Amino acid sequence: MGKDETDKVAVAEVFGDGRLQTALKTLAAELGIILFGGTIPLQSTDKTKIFNTMLVYGRSGELLGFYHKMPLFGY
Repeated sequence: MGKDETDKVAVAEVFGDGRLQTALKTLAAELGIILFGGTIPLQSTDKTKIFNTMLVYGRSGELLGFYHKMPLFGY
């Protein structure tokens, strides 16, 4: 994701939109599988932090659920 942990902030995607999320939902739909994908860096309301997020996509590519984990350690 980058040389430093802070590089994740620069590549974090907006929830529901982004290259990684699109790839995961497309793959789930093409293969007709339920796909658990993580850890995806998503923007949080704090612009200096990210969520490490697990996304769950259904057989049609629909978002079934997610879990945001805020890193416990500073970076």
